[in-house]
Amino acid sequence: MPGRTHPLDALAVRKRFLATEAETQREQIKTTVRSLGVMVHAARERAKSAGSILSAFAVLATGIAAWQRRKRLPMKASLFQKIFSIVRLGTSVFLAMKQRHPRSR
Repeated sequence: MPGRTHPLDALAVRKRFLATEAETQREQIKTTVRSLGVMVHAARERAKSAGSILSAFAVLATGIAAWQRRKRLPMKASLFQKIFSIVRLGTSVFLAMKQRHPRSR
């Protein structure tokens, strides 16, 4: 029809389509970034727990090594001295672990 104009010509339709496509892509990017954030947070929590376990083992190994060195000394220790030594070792390991990993509130 020669005298009639359409409210949406080809250029306007293309412009509206591109705007809709851009908005869809923006939403997809937001969703991807959110899921990446969740994955990074989960990985960080796993690394923290693995680090705390490894740290506890390191403290325990250090305490055992110190106790073994004391054990190799050529003097005879009484039962009371041995018990005191074990308690002191346990206390030092406990305090070292407590300092490295304070409870989060």
